[in-house]
Amino acid sequence: MKSISLFLFGAALLWTVSLATAQSASDFYAGKQITLIVGASTGGGYDTQARLVARHLGKHIPGNPIIIVQNMPGAGSLAATNYIYNVALNDGSVIALVQRTMLLIKNWKPQSIRFDVVRLNWIGSINSEVAVVAAWYTAPHKSSKDLFEKELIVGGVTGADPETTPRLFNAVLGTRFRIIKATQAPPRSLWPWRKVSSKESEIGRGPASRPRDPTGFATTGLHCLCRLP
Repeated sequence: MKSISLFLFGAALLWTVSLATAQSASDFYAGKQITLIVGASTGGGYDTQARLVARHLGKHIPGNPIIIVQNMPGAGSLAATNYIYNVALNDGSVIALVQRTMLLIKNWKPQSIRFDVVRLNWIGSINSEVAVVAAWYTAPHKSSKDLFEKELIVGGVTGADPETTPRLFNAVLGTRFRIIKATQAPPRSLWPWRKVSSKESEIGRGPASRPRDPTGFATTGLHCLCRLP
């Protein structure tokens, strides 16, 4: 039976491991190569995290294998997660960094799921993030109360946080986000805030914005940014 472990990096790192013999981990990995599949396109946050992890992870695995990064974007990491669960070698030589939405995707896309999230085991985490809800400074939204009274246009890649979070808010809290879906992430140089013709706001993670760009008024995460209105 397939055994799969999961590592949270503010994303999920899946690791298929099934050593067929009593050979030690050090002997197994010595001189080997581990493929780290990234469920996102190059240049974004997940890709950056994966390449940082790949640079150092081999030093902490017995036998010190080389880590090679391979991008496999598609449906917010659904393609990569289905691949690691059903196709990838089950010998510890293939791991995957996938987006956190894979933990909940069965709630809105059950027909596309080819993996059992219950059989993924949590191992650890390297970061803790806070997502910020913000509107462009010309928008009428100035506080979280406005999210329930006025429609706010947001944009995000299908299956990624900026798209799934407002959808969750609408369904659970009754907010009035109007979601404009994209099929591909924007270049990293445009993050986190930019003025786009049909978009008034953004829900996402990234460095602090410049003065007079967006108005931040709500957060999601384990920690509160109490300076927000």
